[in-house]
Order: sequence, then C-alpha cells, then structure tokens
Amino acid sequence: MKEQLYLLNMILFSFLISCCNDDDMMIKEPDDMVVDCTEMDCSTQEDFYGVGVMNGECWESDFSQLEIFDSSWKLMITLGKEESNGIDGRLFFIINELTNLSDTIWLGFSYSNVSTPNLIASVGYTYLEDHSIVGDFDFSSDDELTYNDFLIIDYFNQDTSIVEGHFQVRFPQRSVNHFVNAPDSMNIQCGRFRVSEF
Repeated sequence: MKEQLYLLNMILFSFLISCCNDDDMMIKEPDDMVVDCTEMDCSTQEDFYGVGVMNGECWESDFSQLEIFDSSWKLMITLGKEESNGIDGRLFFIINELTNLSDTIWLGFSYSNVSTPNLIASVGYTYLEDHSIVGDFDFSSDDELTYNDFLIIDYFNQDTSIVEGHFQVRFPQRSVNHFVNAPDSMNIQCGRFRVSEF
C-alpha cells in the first residue's frame, strides 16, 4: 500500500512539475503588465501603419517600413512621424537573427552578435534633422530588463515581406537638443503595426 501511495505521489508531483514548466515556456505578455487596450481605440484606415497610445494620447505614424537583412540583424521595423520644424521622429525595433519571432521579444538594448536567453531586441525613438540625430529616447547597455517593455510578432510572411505585431515600451533614457519639441518622457502602450518591405 505504501509503495502504491508513493508511486501515486510521484506521478502527481511529476505532473505538477511538467505543468509549471509548460507555463514557463509560454512567455507572453502578462495581464498585470499591460493596460486594457480595448478601452483605447487608436485606429487607422491605412493598409500599413503604426499606432499606439503615447503618453496617454493616440499616436499614429506617418510612414512605416520593414528592412530584412542577410547579416546578423534579422529585421528592422521603423514607424516614422513628421514632427515639426523639419524634424522627423522614428520609432525603430532592431531584431537579430538569434531571436525567436514566435515568442515574446523583450525590449531593451542588444548587440547583434550576443546570444541572449531573454530574446532582447533593440528599440529607440530618434529625432532627425536632415539625416542628423538631434535627440532620442532609448535604453543603454546598463539598463536591466523590465519585462514590461515587449514586442510580439503576430504575423510574419516571408513571401510578401509583411510583418504585423503589437508592443509596449517605456523609455528610461532621454537625450534631446533644446530646439526639439519632445515630451519629457515617452511611454507607448497599446502599440500596433503592419509594415511591409520597401
């Protein structure tokens, strides 16, 4: 009887461990880290777009593009905004070839040639004037992952080079020239995009 009870306990313990491992493998956006985006409808009629809630206000990109590389970078997604006074803003995600596109991609700072178990992609918002950088919001290599800043690829078609996804990012670093009309902080929630290779 003791042996049967011991065997039953071992089976139940193994089952519980396997359930926990399965949960750990399913890394997707946790509910407590994300705002309810159903209450924030920032929509667009464009075929290719980038939208989100930036600092509590609806934000829509003026152009979007996808670059696919044959090097250590896998792809770069850019959502551009014509700001003011001839200055353009660009939100970009750079994903390296080591990243599993079917899993949650945590946003932060990443070198292209460093393997990471956390599936990190580089992200930044850069202000440009005549192709010169005049400011940005970004992460540095010293910043720890928050696990609140993420990118999820919902659709990737290699034949037609179309990528769709959603994201949330809150930049910790700000470095902007005095003449750039930039916010004091940049938090983008409920972000969505559909981009195509140009």
